[in-house]
Amino acid sequence: MTTQKIQIARLDQIQAVVRVASASPLGVSAVDFNGRKADAASILGMMSLDYKHPVELRSKDEEALSRICASLGQGRAAD
Repeated sequence: MTTQKIQIARLDQIQAVVRVASASPLGVSAVDFNGRKADAASILGMMSLDYKHPVELRSKDEEALSRICASLGQGRAAD
């Protein structure tokens, strides 16, 4: 399992995460600062998270996490 922290500030960023996560055959989940978990391919699930702090993405699909970071203009940090 690979993890990546991302910062989300706008609705279009949530939409970008959902778009890339939806294309991942291995799935991507998102966990907020409070421990609430959502399927990153679900717009409703992603809208339920708290974005005051960075959100952690989790997946076995490292390529999907890299594509999400690229779509947000955020660098992929080493695990």
